[in-house]
Amino acid sequence: MKQLFRIVLTLLALMMSAPVSAAVIGTYLQDYGRSQGRINPQGADRLGGQFVRVQENRPVADLFYASFNFSNLVGAVIDSIALTLTYDSAGPARNSAEIWQVNILGSQPGNINSDYNGILFDSASPQTWTLSVATDSLTNDAFSAALSNLSLGFTFDEIGTQGTDNFRLYSAQLVVNGTAAVAVVPLPAPGFLLLGALGGLGLMRRFKSGRATA
Repeated sequence: MKQLFRIVLTLLALMMSAPVSAAVIGTYLQDYGRSQGRINPQGADRLGGQFVRVQENRPVADLFYASFNFSNLVGAVIDSIALTLTYDSAGPARNSAEIWQVNILGSQPGNINSDYNGILFDSASPQTWTLSVATDSLTNDAFSAALSNLSLGFTFDEIGTQGTDNFRLYSAQLVVNGTAAVAVVPLPAPGFLLLGALGGLGLMRRFKSGRATA
């Protein structure tokens, strides 16, 4: 009987103390283009069948902009966010005078200093940028802004000398890493489980005691 009691206590301790490891808790994909199933992002950039042709030197209202909403993860503990872009003809590997930059938007729209900025390298496509607490600084707050809004937006800027170039953007994928919110399940609390186990032990003892005096 004592052995059974110890087993119950051990199982309850494991249930209450077992750590939940961080993992991928959300994956979101945007495919650009005019083919079936693909989307047209915000801006006036031309669409191909399988891509959007991102072009600089346009009015601000016509510039490329896309965003991911991950509000379905409300209550989760988010450790990092990874943005992966698949593109072609965008980086210094093709033309040293053309340098494209992705701006993952921070809390101050229109202020590039609050953004997380990454250079596109053609030879690296698809290329991933990962945001976390470590990537935020005194000015750049893209990660904390994304957590606050449960969304992430990004745009592009050409910082080369020509200013009239373009590149093909095929897709963007966002992966959110962390610990998912614990779902509320109508199960007895550990304390009630323990009481139930102790009650069961009491009944067993009474049963045995009754048989012994019969």
